[in-house]
Amino acid sequence: MKPRTAGRCRAKLCGVCFEEQAKVNGGRSAGNTTGGRKKKRAGRRSGTKRSAKTALVVKKKWLDLILARKKDWELRGTATDKRGWVHLAESGGGGTLVGRVRVVNCIPVTRSSLQEHVHRHRVSDVSEVRYKNIFAWVLKDAERYKEPLTYQHSVGAVIWVKV
Repeated sequence: MKPRTAGRCRAKLCGVCFEEQAKVNGGRSAGNTTGGRKKKRAGRRSGTKRSAKTALVVKKKWLDLILARKKDWELRGTATDKRGWVHLAESGGGGTLVGRVRVVNCIPVTRSSLQEHVHRHRVSDVSEVRYKNIFAWVLKDAERYKEPLTYQHSVGAVIWVKV
């Protein structure tokens, strides 16, 4: 850096002038400094809520297997185009979100191939699957929340709920 001469230097962001201006303004300046207004921190649960906008409603029996990572196919009668993180809501659970999972794919499954994929969907008696068309929603990275979150369950919501 060149030594300062009489008068202000021509560069806008000269280090010497910047420090001098900061002293005059009491340490407050418009430059990139570490002082000044600090960024607000997110609330305790806001990061979790922002991670997904929808929740998949699942019966407790299957929900526990998904969260234990023993079930990675959720069988449904319709296809889904949703991908990414979704919350998991317990069916009849009174508006609680108990975990989250990533939906990574949706594949059609034939009734004849259900038996060979029991290890993925965990339905031991495949005659219980009453859907005309069967789709496997492929799930990954399931995790249970330390504390369940509450949400307002929309009337009539059976599969998906907006959070």
